[in-house]
Amino acid sequence: MANKVQLYRSDDAGAPQLTNAMGSLIALFDACLVNGYNAKTGAAITTVTSIGDVATITFAAPHYFRELQRLEVVLPDAQYSGVFDIVSVALNSLTVKLSETPTSATCTPDLVSSVKVAAAKWVKEYSETNKAAYRPALNTSNRCFLSVDDSLPITGGIANVRGYETMSGATVGNNPIQTVLKQPVASHNIPKSSDTTAKSWILSADGDMFYFFVNPTTQANYGYFGFAFGYAKTKMTLDDTFGCLILASNGAAASSWSNGFRTSMLVNVPTTPAVAGYFARSFSQIGGSTPFCLFGSGNTGTFGNGVEPFPSPIDNSLNVSPVYVYQGGTRSVLNGILQPIHNKPLGHGSYYKGLAEFPNQTVLAIGLSDGVNQAVNGELHLIVEGLW
Repeated sequence: MANKVQLYRSDDAGAPQLTNAMGSLIALFDACLVNGYNAKTGAAITTVTSIGDVATITFAAPHYFRELQRLEVVLPDAQYSGVFDIVSVALNSLTVKLSETPTSATCTPDLVSSVKVAAAKWVKEYSETNKAAYRPALNTSNRCFLSVDDSLPITGGIANVRGYETMSGATVGNNPIQTVLKQPVASHNIPKSSDTTAKSWILSADGDMFYFFVNPTTQANYGYFGFAFGYAKTKMTLDDTFGCLILASNGAAASSWSNGFRTSMLVNVPTTPAVAGYFARSFSQIGGSTPFCLFGSGNTGTFGNGVEPFPSPIDNSLNVSPVYVYQGGTRSVLNGILQPIHNKPLGHGSYYKGLAEFPNQTVLAIGLSDGVNQAVNGELHLIVEGLW
């Protein structure tokens, strides 16, 4: 069972920085997936009141939380504690929607009270120096592991990643979700940064899947690389126990990443597997890891390079398509990922709301490219609010 989507960005207050330093990606994943960040504790929280199921939390100084974030609140009254959506923000206060209308209209913070950006409810199962293994906490099937080796020389600017069905250490596991025989390098990887400068990134997650996008260059107008790990929405009638997938780069350095989410990752005819996308096992649930490809509809086989004019000349609308995961047939649908069938209709960083299919959910446009040092030449849309 998935929890609500969480959105994390490099320009959030208190967000971890991503550089080519060893361990910087581990620190980022720890903050977003496991621990949360930008914590305000004790005397930093001055008053808490409520009207109905909406609570107002006031702070002693500017808090720098923002809308679309979800907050983990710990207060003496359990009815005021939990993970809540932000309703509105002001400089020194904010409102959140509680799970119920509390019995008391006030709650007095104490020294152990806290408010922070909530983590995505993943579990860090193993930890070593600059290495870690994570897995989704909420998925009730096999719950495969993601191994991250962030101990590589800083000159490369990458961290190696690999999925496993089972693990006994941060980088030791059985039944990898891609093998050396199927993959030309020992592991998939995530580009971090081509130098010591902190880079822009976006991470969005629920309890089953997370996506990570990064611009590993120093050019603000260049496209982002995308990574995915977790359980997509299966179309199988039976439990897709081994439907865990990984989509990553197979470049040798942050300056030469390829595959992962990029402009030309989609295919027109869903027959050719992607080089860097694998399921834990086939839809038959037997055998080893199996490659997949992604496809959408209505364009030339790319993210956001569609042929339909924007806005649509028919009804003045924005049109998007789900992104399907193909492995011998349409096995699943990527959670929260949408393919605009226009040509880069909005631009990187644009938010919008009001799609007919998702009327109450906010969507973020992310600019993609086909490689490092390339300007944005594609666009992916990501649902960043509610349920995927």
